Amino acid sequence: MQRLQYVLAISAFLIPASVLAQQPQDPSPHPAAKLDRKDPNYVRCVSQVETGSLVKKRKICRTNADWSKADAAGSRDAEDIQLRTRQGFDPRGAGGG
Repeated sequence: MQRLQYVLAISAFLIPASVLAQQPQDPSPHPAAKLDRKDPNYVRCVSQVETGSLVKKRKICRTNADWSKADAAGSRDAEDIQLRTRQGFDPRGAGGG
């Protein structure tokens, strides 16, 4: 037990005073609060109603850049479905083949 106290006492003297004197930097509580609403890094939250419930909602938060990516992916998927539907449509009603 005395050995542990001895090690702790010596380590306290070895820590530079400058390290002890440093104040922790204050991180900004809301980095998005300083950004413009149209900034790609601005975080925007949307409430969505849970499927099967009339009152339960889910909050989804993403950056504007992430929302744009999600919108582009949804548009690409919709266009892909439309293209595949048009290619498979035969106006004569004949089966494929």
